[in-house]
Amino acid sequence: MNILHIITSAGAAYKLEDVKFTISKIIFNDPLYYNLKASQMLISGLMIGYQTYVTSKQASFAKSTSISVLTTVNTTSLDQIICCLQPADTPISKLQLNGTNNEGSGKTFNEVFATVYVGPANNATENAVASGDLYNNSVYFKSDATGLISSSLEINNTPLMPQPLDDATVYNETLISLGNLNQDMSSGIHVGCCSLSLFLKYYFVHIVSLENIQQGDFYKAGLDGRASALNIPWKMVFNSSSGGVNYTPYIFCKTTRIAQINEGHSIVIII
Repeated sequence: MNILHIITSAGAAYKLEDVKFTISKIIFNDPLYYNLKASQMLISGLMIGYQTYVTSKQASFAKSTSISVLTTVNTTSLDQIICCLQPADTPISKLQLNGTNNEGSGKTFNEVFATVYVGPANNATENAVASGDLYNNSVYFKSDATGLISSSLEINNTPLMPQPLDDATVYNETLISLGNLNQDMSSGIHVGCCSLSLFLKYYFVHIVSLENIQQGDFYKAGLDGRASALNIPWKMVFNSSSGGVNYTPYIFCKTTRIAQINEGHSIVIII
């Protein structure tokens, strides 16, 4: 699929105009495929599995010692719970690069990266602090949990972990939930996420997986709500000096659904 768009920017705003897309279509000259598909649709319908996300945006808050937010989802396969914190004030036009709170240093990312990591007499960790951060994205996509002491998730009053997780354990459990797909500094994680403090400052995400984590065949293997709502509270504890701007919590619920295509191309979605 090719997306064609024109982007114009003015100040802190942008817009997309004349958005189009193209899809390649495959046509079989032999009618066997179409006959098999029609036969399947007449018998039990054609079943197509797919994954989608249910998004819950919570009210903004100022960091304090204890924060709790709640969302509810109804599904027969809850695969993952993904939590992050977005600054309430989210300008989208400028990048954060090479400075603690700087919106640009006049250098490209490659120039800053070369200065921080490739300098002949430089230590990478020390220079990452001295030269600034390598987040290299807009504030809109920043997820800031600086000052986090613990984070925990529950489903219907049942904790998903025996105890709240500290920042290092949140990071490790998130990698496990992603399948540990070579998510290390050499291949998977952005080079700007070179310490736990920077993970909390820019890249924070708390992911809990309830699915069968493996590659290959498609499975509907998440938590079944049994036709009832799943109440998901996310509880965070910060140190008293966290402060700063207000933050907006987001909870994304990754779910597996089935599209059943019946005769006459009528579609039923099984959630």
